[in-house]
Amino acid sequence: MKLGAAVRAWLRDLKARDLRRSTRVGHQCTFRSLEAYADRRGLVDLDQIDADALRICLEERGLAASTRRTELGRVKAFFRHAVQEGWGDQSPAQALMLLMRWSGLAIGDAVTLPRSDLRECGELVLPRAKSGELVPVLLPAPVIAAIEGLPERYGPHYFWTGTSLRETCTKYWRQRLRGIAIAAGVKNFHPHRLRDTFAVELLRSGVAMHDVSTLVGHSSVRTTERHYADWNTAKRNRLARIVRGADRKDSLTQKWPRAVTSKTPIRS
Repeated sequence: MKLGAAVRAWLRDLKARDLRRSTRVGHQCTFRSLEAYADRRGLVDLDQIDADALRICLEERGLAASTRRTELGRVKAFFRHAVQEGWGDQSPAQALMLLMRWSGLAIGDAVTLPRSDLRECGELVLPRAKSGELVPVLLPAPVIAAIEGLPERYGPHYFWTGTSLRETCTKYWRQRLRGIAIAAGVKNFHPHRLRDTFAVELLRSGVAMHDVSTLVGHSSVRTTERHYADWNTAKRNRLARIVRGADRKDSLTQKWPRAVTSKTPIRS
């Protein structure tokens, strides 16, 4: 939806609610300034107005702190209404969570992911932030469809305008995902849990610990072991094979196989 059309619909809604004229005039001033800023930046669609754009818009106006809080409250109310009415495109938050779950990317790497890093075959080959190592990850088709279906309002990136600091973008998305989790009733959510799920599912599938360490970008396999030792299926299976092999060579276990349990009576 176009920004101008959304603003006009919002102002009509305020009038239909029979709000005080002073309140409606205040909203008109706020969104007149927002539209002027968007026009200068070439922002036409509602979905092009993100947290960075709003922050810059308010900063350029040089408002006092109290006035800025009032303006921000009006804008938040407007965007809540826009989401409820379905005026914008589908939220990119779902695509971000799918990306993090199936790539193991830390949130800072995920939210600043360039479109150019996703190859046509659906493979990501990225330097992990902590290790600097190039790691290939093949994304499932539904994940590719979700992120490729995002509007290209951010230009060369999926979730980042590129005009703000990487840390600012990461903080914004971390807060946004936590807000979604709270609304969904998910307790103790942290974006890192998506990365944990990626690592644990690999280990449960029998992937070796040192390979998982490489895929998640840990600088040392000891770090991976410290966090995910309980799910090291490959190690447990390997140790079980070692024990079974040793049993076959032991004369005692040939007489009393390991299948015998403590419930089996022992004859003297």
